[in-house]
Amino acid sequence: MRKLYHTKIRKRSTKCAFFAAIGLGILALAGPVREARAQGNLKYEIIKIVILDPNANFSGATHINEYGEVVGFYGKKELWRKAFLYKNEIIKDLGKSTLYYDFKTTPIINDLGDIVVNKEAAGYGRSSIYSLGKTTDINFWSRDINNKGEVVGFFYLYSGGQTIELPHSYEGTMYTSINEHTQIVGSWSGFIGVHAVILENKVDWTHLSPSLFGEALDINNNEQIIGYFLSSGNFFACLWEKDSQNKWVVRQLDTVKSTAWAINDNGQVVGCSNIAPLNDLLPENADATLYQNGKKINLNDFLPESSEFERLICALDINNKGQIVGYGEGRNEPGSQYAFVMTPIPQPSADLYEDGIVDFKDLAEFASQWLESNQR
Repeated sequence: MRKLYHTKIRKRSTKCAFFAAIGLGILALAGPVREARAQGNLKYEIIKIVILDPNANFSGATHINEYGEVVGFYGKKELWRKAFLYKNEIIKDLGKSTLYYDFKTTPIINDLGDIVVNKEAAGYGRSSIYSLGKTTDINFWSRDINNKGEVVGFFYLYSGGQTIELPHSYEGTMYTSINEHTQIVGSWSGFIGVHAVILENKVDWTHLSPSLFGEALDINNNEQIIGYFLSSGNFFACLWEKDSQNKWVVRQLDTVKSTAWAINDNGQVVGCSNIAPLNDLLPENADATLYQNGKKINLNDFLPESSEFERLICALDINNKGQIVGYGEGRNEPGSQYAFVMTPIPQPSADLYEDGIVDFKDLAEFASQWLESNQR
């Protein structure tokens, strides 16, 4: 009798251990399983930023920092534009900005809340830096600011209260982005075309792809650079990074006309696909696009049927939390342009059943996936 009792105890213990192992397995393996299914599990909250100005007919969000503070522009096409700050669901007018052909130029914001806005005065370009209630003017159009307060644009660097002239070609040089290590990227122009470059130590520049025409538009803190290159008369979103031999290699991200505008420290890239020409503010059939884990994701796939947007046209920036900003076309408003913010909706890591809770359904889902994988 005692032997039979011990046998039952062992069987129950084995069952308990089995279910405990499954439960622990969910917690341990849910991450990799979800990573493999990441594209299908992405969910976003999409906010349309509405500017209450009857004289304005377009807007776009250009940058977002790690605290979800968004800057962008609004105005009347071909006539005027103003910069705005979107913070805690409140819109603040930052004043008149320049009407500049490249909509990605400014405004820009760093994690300290410093904001740079391009302006025009007496026929020449200048920028204003808004920091801690103080305004500082610098005499060039800006393209980026890092968390040290260093600003780059054209072939200038503003650092420590001084404007520094950087190496440049006589035909034209445009520096577009700067990271926390003061690595600067942009494009160098010559008689044979435009080439993407990186400038290190404020002195030495390197051609990223000497045989390709293109432009570097953003660099993260892990030496990953994005932009576009030209091939057979078309331009394609691309990524530059170093290989095992410390040489720069380029990887094409898209197979249709496209531009990559921003990259975060996690290697997520956003941009615009199906576009032509490059600086068209409202390209036909364009799609705001996310590139991650070697996949191209159309952000329009996340628009619910009840969305205020007909389509998302271009994604211009992404922070390390995966929040994305850009602009899109309003529903039933052909030709309109509104700023948007997309925020990833977090889900429990062990919610394999994807119903918002973790329960026995997730155990069953895990067991099903585990059996399926072992039968292959």
